[in-house]
Amino acid sequence: MVGYAYDVGPRQSARVIEQAARQHAGVWAETIEQSQPRAFSGSIISCNADVIMLQMNSLGHDTYTPIAGQYFQVLISVGETRYLTVSDLLEVQTRVDGVVLMFSRPKNLQVMQRRRYHRHIPGQAFPVYISWQEDEGETAGQANNTPALGQMKDLSLHGMSVRVPENLDNHLFIGDLVYLRFSLSVRETEYFSSATICHKELLRDRSELVLGLQFVNSEQNPDFVARLKSILTQDLFNKDTTQDTK
Repeated sequence: MVGYAYDVGPRQSARVIEQAARQHAGVWAETIEQSQPRAFSGSIISCNADVIMLQMNSLGHDTYTPIAGQYFQVLISVGETRYLTVSDLLEVQTRVDGVVLMFSRPKNLQVMQRRRYHRHIPGQAFPVYISWQEDEGETAGQANNTPALGQMKDLSLHGMSVRVPENLDNHLFIGDLVYLRFSLSVRETEYFSSATICHKELLRDRSELVLGLQFVNSEQNPDFVARLKSILTQDLFNKDTTQDTK
């Protein structure tokens, strides 16, 4: 994966914005005007088809008050993933509980790429079973009963990359929660974890989709991280290494 940020399509962007509103995701915004850049922080409190509503953090003596009509570069933090977009400020409302800003809802987001964790490349392609909750036809909270089979590309304590068939591109989207089951040794019990999709890369020449997955904190196995740390020190994962880009 190369570059500072990569584009997310309209459908995935819409899902991310809805998720950010539900979680009251944190936001950092800076004016586009480079001659006199101004910035503020806050959180998303709601959204609809046309507008994103932000609550500004408490105003201090040096805090900038935005003006309607300005364009901003907006950074949205959803969990460990950061999304970047540009939006115009439609309205400023001063309320009892603070300043509320109405931004036009962007159609597309970008995912910012970061390097944080050491990524290990296994000496063989271990199978990874991925299941997920469908948008329709499933009971709330119920995962897909037929897991998709992928192959592990690399692994760290905090996530992994998995190769899956390209026909899953229309079923799995950035920001989705999925459920993982994988094994790293025939002598060990399987690993179970939920994870968030934070990257997708379609390799059409190989008919493959590469998913970047970040483990969430609610692992089903309480010693999940300890087990991973132990096996990542073995020769099985010391043949080659790279850096995690999530």
